[in-house]
Amino acid sequence: MTSGASPSGLVPVRSLLRRASLCAAVALVLVGCGVDLDDEPRALNLPTTTTTTPPNQSTGRFPTVLYYLADGKLLPVVKDLPDRSLTTVLNALLEPPAESNAAQGLSSSIPAGTELLGFQRDHNLLAVNLSGSFDNVVGLSRQQAIGQIVLTMTELSDITDLQFRVEGEEITVSSPVEGDSASVNGCDFKPLVSTVEEAVARLERLPVIAIDQLDERIQELDLACPGSRGRRAG
Repeated sequence: MTSGASPSGLVPVRSLLRRASLCAAVALVLVGCGVDLDDEPRALNLPTTTTTTPPNQSTGRFPTVLYYLADGKLLPVVKDLPDRSLTTVLNALLEPPAESNAAQGLSSSIPAGTELLGFQRDHNLLAVNLSGSFDNVVGLSRQQAIGQIVLTMTELSDITDLQFRVEGEEITVSSPVEGDSASVNGCDFKPLVSTVEEAVARLERLPVIAIDQLDERIQELDLACPGSRGRRAG
């Protein structure tokens, strides 16, 4: 027997009256709120657009890893950029470190005034064309500057090797692992990467995200650079 039904299977009149009263009350509320009542059902007019949550809801920008120097050692810094395109990332790295980063003891060996003239990408190889100001750095500082660019760009998806040009002329670059070479990768600059212990000792207020990023990159290089020469396997 259905709950609330009379023995004969009929719904009591009192129950019907309660339901009718409830429906009438609902109708009055809807009318009072400005909702039109239709004689027939109609489809809801739902929006068809979708919303994508930005990578960083507080800024609407993309956290991106850039490499700077702390006492001559390469160190990752996370910076918010408007996008992660090659042009945006390279131009951001060519700028001097922000005042907040400089106050932490971070610097750059990339010469002031160096401009990005262009680049060419062939699968995993990126050829970067820089202005003549880049030739103002030599020796170890030049290795550090190249290392900043190489480690920054190889953080991006699918880029493993870089070549360099100055004013359109292809140049050989020196690394602590390979010496002079036409192309280099992250393994060639592994000796210049700071250890976590060195970074913590050098910088008073190193963000946790930078420590995590550094530790992750060191592990990646350890796996990707077997052997004493440090070159990527294969």
